[in-house]
Amino acid sequence: HPFLFGLAILMPFLLTVLFALERDAENMFLSQKGALVLEVFAKTEMRGENVPLLEEALRAIPGVKEVIATSPDEAFNKVAADPNFSIDEEWLKDKAHEFRNKSTLLPWSYDLHLSRWDDAALKGVLELVQKLEVGIPKTAVISEVHYDSERWSLVFGLYNYLRWIQAVLWTSGVSMLLFAGFALMKRIKRKVSRQSFINSVRVSLILGFLAGVLSHALYTAVLAASFFVDSFSWSSKLGEHLILQIVAAFVIIGIGLATVSDTIRS
Repeated sequence: HPFLFGLAILMPFLLTVLFALERDAENMFLSQKGALVLEVFAKTEMRGENVPLLEEALRAIPGVKEVIATSPDEAFNKVAADPNFSIDEEWLKDKAHEFRNKSTLLPWSYDLHLSRWDDAALKGVLELVQKLEVGIPKTAVISEVHYDSERWSLVFGLYNYLRWIQAVLWTSGVSMLLFAGFALMKRIKRKVSRQSFINSVRVSLILGFLAGVLSHALYTAVLAASFFVDSFSWSSKLGEHLILQIVAAFVIIGIGLATVSDTIRS
């Protein structure tokens, strides 16, 4: 049927657009992934013996994948080295010295990376973190929990969009391989002549190569006009995944030709 053959020609270009969007969405997600972190601050008066207990308690919370601790000294060094910080460094050092044997000028802080980022999981982790009590006797040790809710929702939405595109690409790829195997087995059972099979492969190779090159041109054009226009580099993208696109186009068009041939024969 002409529609099947037309779809076989069109499919490489549709998949190429999806593939280009998936690459840009992945780059954008990775650049904003820092939003999916909970910043937990302990109380400045927390006793030293409770420091390892708190980190252990945070790691034990269901849904927490990783905990990165920052000591008061490390936090102080970061603040002192920040060129945008307006407080005098010497004043900070004096204050840190005053608090050395009593408490801390800056608290222990923890970056929590979660295994899930949906609203229900986030709410559950927040409630457990804010209720944490450690030590003997048990005392509340959490001062604040920070995260950007709007940015969190945006990045989580981007993550879901990325997963959807990847699912479509994987489904399409597996379907193509299954159909290719089915078409090949069907042609073998029909005992197609060797010359006819070779001619079909030749046509598929030629059309697949042309469609693959055109798909690559479309791929680079979509990348050039999408999210990262300012940082796009033709020299780095030309040739990227070209062989994969040619092979994909060959497989898709080969399936289309085999299907049309079998339809005509039947």
